[in-house]
Amino acid sequence: LSPVCLGSLRRAASINAEYMGKERETCYSCTAHSSDDEEIQRIKTILNLEEEDGAETRRCQEIDTDRFSPDEVEKFKELDCELRELLAGQRSSSIMSHNDALSHLIWGLEQLYRTADNTRTLNADQNEDSIKSKLQRLTWRNSHIESEEMEVAQFITKLVGHTSKFKNSKDAAICQLVANVKRWRQQMFTSSLPTPNFLIKDGHKDQLAILQEKMVLMNKDDLYYEKQTEREVRELTENPALFERRTRRTFASGKKILRPTNVLYQFYKSLVKLHDWEFSIFDLAEETEGTPLTVAATMIFHSHHMFRNWSFDENLFLNFAKAIDKGYNDLPYHNSSHAGDVMQATHYWIYTSHKSFQQGACDIVLYEELDKLALLFSAMVHDYKHPGFTNQFLVATGHDLAITYNDQSVLENMHVAEAFKVLRKPNNNFIKVLSPSLHARFREVVIDTVFKTDMKFHQHVVYDLSKCLDGSVTGEEYRTIVRRCTVHLADISHPTRKNSVHIKWSSKITEEFYHQGDLEREQGIPHQMPIFDRHKNNMVKAQIGFIDFIVKTAFMSFVQVVPAASPSLDYLLENCKYWQSRETRKSTVNQRRRESRILLRNSIRL
Repeated sequence: LSPVCLGSLRRAASINAEYMGKERETCYSCTAHSSDDEEIQRIKTILNLEEEDGAETRRCQEIDTDRFSPDEVEKFKELDCELRELLAGQRSSSIMSHNDALSHLIWGLEQLYRTADNTRTLNADQNEDSIKSKLQRLTWRNSHIESEEMEVAQFITKLVGHTSKFKNSKDAAICQLVANVKRWRQQMFTSSLPTPNFLIKDGHKDQLAILQEKMVLMNKDDLYYEKQTEREVRELTENPALFERRTRRTFASGKKILRPTNVLYQFYKSLVKLHDWEFSIFDLAEETEGTPLTVAATMIFHSHHMFRNWSFDENLFLNFAKAIDKGYNDLPYHNSSHAGDVMQATHYWIYTSHKSFQQGACDIVLYEELDKLALLFSAMVHDYKHPGFTNQFLVATGHDLAITYNDQSVLENMHVAEAFKVLRKPNNNFIKVLSPSLHARFREVVIDTVFKTDMKFHQHVVYDLSKCLDGSVTGEEYRTIVRRCTVHLADISHPTRKNSVHIKWSSKITEEFYHQGDLEREQGIPHQMPIFDRHKNNMVKAQIGFIDFIVKTAFMSFVQVVPAASPSLDYLLENCKYWQSRETRKSTVNQRRRESRILLRNSIRL
């Protein structure tokens, strides 16, 4: 079952299809039995498989046991047996079923060769030639072109096609975009790094350890790419015109390394900062014309090689991302932009931590591969279908959600439940390739992570971080605390963003609180806290208290556990000084502490 044999199988299938067409047109008077006999004899002649004993021995010898695992060798033998039965006329009764069975065998062999070829470690000087030969060996001569074009078209249409800039673009710009996306996808999916085989039987005691070991080999950052990304971020910030000229020139010459941050630069320049803490979701929301979560989630998943490593169907993920993006309500704060912002913060900490570990700056793997998947998914859906009200308000008004979830973390329960309802739809279920045990573990981590975004657990999160610092927890318990803290702190991280972004988020959350306060006033419900009363709230003091007593304490500890979050402290101090400079009246330290404690006590009930 060598590549030569695969080629012969493809030619046989092609002859089968051609012969079947001719049979319909000219041979209606012939019996089906004689046609099948002739066709089977034709395939036997092409494949040169008429010598039974000698051919069987030769085929077994062609299986390279150094390249394939014992299970894969057995699979080869099973397919070989099915092939010989098929050619002997024992597996089908008509040309059509015969051709379908043959196509299925070819597909099975294709997957085995694809897995085997990706698991080889190639030398640097052989990479380019091996990629070219891989494309020639593992794809159909004609049909793969149509399939590749279709994948590229779907990717561009779902991420860029809805924007007015794309619709008004010239043909030359569209052609360049298609060429860039095609080249990027070829580089990404034909990487010389080994692809792990996730078809591990459930119950294997070291299942997650095996996956983690293979992932460490997979996700090797390209140092040159990191330098290129830093240069792009600097140019885009300091001199956008220079960035535009240099990017166009390097893309045209084919010298630029294509990655999720720059492959769509013509339309989404803000993605260049996707791996940077200065990233602004507001810029992406403006460029995407209202679908920032879909674009950010897709490119973040590509940045972590989720589709390549886990064999996820990208089209199913795009369907899921668009459904989640659309399911976020059009609220001032709890909208798809907020979800995208939280997801990018989570991504930044995971991505930077992984890079630090590879460079030797960190001596522990903070986020394992399944953790990355679950945390990014959790950040994506953590406020899905948020109604714009707090848990306490829903309970006080007897809302249907409070009745459904028994007044316990009402919103968090709803977010997870509704997200998994969307995920289980056949057109959205991109994680269906996970084994049952991995799926159960994934769901367990997602539920736990989203529940910890409930502010009533904030003090528990800070206390758990202190246990990480004093060394009282290690191993899996340590990583569990890191997982819980990551999305929870990303959810309240806007005071750690650059000042312009923080001010926008502060205004938006205040506006949303005021709307709830107006309803409380109309219904005679006492205000939960002063920030809901537009007539009495002091926004400046509220932000100072929120930063001083809630955000700063948590992030000071988090940065010591996850050093990748250190840039957030600089912006946090800057924003704190900004609000202090705007404080309308002087207050003593004790007064501020007392107000902060009141703010914290009330926010726990949010």
